[in-house]
Amino acid sequence: MPPKKDKQDRVVLSPDDMLNQEISEAGLGSLVKLVEECPDIDVECVSTGFPQLDYILHPIKRGFPLSRDIEIYSRDPECGKTSLALEFVRAAQARGLKTVYADVEKTLTAEFLRMNRIAITPGEAPDKYALRVLRHEDEARPAEEFLDAVRMLGRIVDVIVVDSVAALEKRANLEKTSEDRNQIGSLALLLSDFFKKNVSKKAAVIWINQMRTAIGAYSPTGSTPLKPTGGKALGFYASIRLELSVVDKVRESREGDPVGMKVRIFTAKNKIAPQWRQCVLTYLFGYGFSPAWDYMEVGLSRGIVLKKGAWLSFENWKAQGPLNFHNQLLANPDMFERLKEVVEGRELVEANAGEAEAHLEVLE
Repeated sequence: MPPKKDKQDRVVLSPDDMLNQEISEAGLGSLVKLVEECPDIDVECVSTGFPQLDYILHPIKRGFPLSRDIEIYSRDPECGKTSLALEFVRAAQARGLKTVYADVEKTLTAEFLRMNRIAITPGEAPDKYALRVLRHEDEARPAEEFLDAVRMLGRIVDVIVVDSVAALEKRANLEKTSEDRNQIGSLALLLSDFFKKNVSKKAAVIWINQMRTAIGAYSPTGSTPLKPTGGKALGFYASIRLELSVVDKVRESREGDPVGMKVRIFTAKNKIAPQWRQCVLTYLFGYGFSPAWDYMEVGLSRGIVLKKGAWLSFENWKAQGPLNFHNQLLANPDMFERLKEVVEGRELVEANAGEAEAHLEVLE
């Protein structure tokens, strides 16, 4: 008969060890400690180059997250969804990340990429990765092939753009087989299966989507109800959903023709930062979204760029009208870099100035 152990000889387990012992006895070995063993908790963000957009995406890290799904959609056509996605690509290229553009609609051209300042060949920017375009020749390809390619690329690249979800079509619908005619709306099931299986990826997948009129639906307000294509799976699994809408036009003069448009970006969903925030970016025809215009707007709101009548001034530079001031920023890189430096360091400068004034008051 073995000797009895005294109470002093008993091994005292810590609460963490006791919990691990109970989990192992219950057969729940798949449970992990969220903080210690999940790298997804610490989200890595990439700055887009637009201070207002970076703030609404993540007010602390300032940028869009990697290893997450981002949906860009709009109720209005031609409001800059593709250009905004290319701004994410350009920001990733500036960081030296690998980027892939899945051209499902087959409308992408080299001129459009160069207009949005995207490096498409290694010779244009040797220190950056060239953009790879995923396009299955000139033949209509089913959605299964595109999604399989996106699933495989998501493990080896950093940013993937799918343009667009509305252009995806299942193989059964393309072949029009008699036994699959009742699965016309099965794209939602296909996307749902894709998100459930695509769990081990490192790429930020940017999905461009469109809104369609909900046939047979009724709205008590009298407005036409809209719904996104591809069902609700993308809205559920996306970490960030950006809704774009045109709010105003940009004119060189009051009677002149429009040279651009004001696009409102609204975070309809954000799982890494507070949602329901918005900003207004400027889209110029023939140029795309302009980071210089965004810095000019932030400078005006903070009093860095001064406005007197129609003239805008910053330190030793000045121009008449916002468009001329923006063009001067593009033509003078030193002026643009100086404006960026002041805008990004304004909060730190003000804080240091406040501490210095408080210190002087104490000394007096």
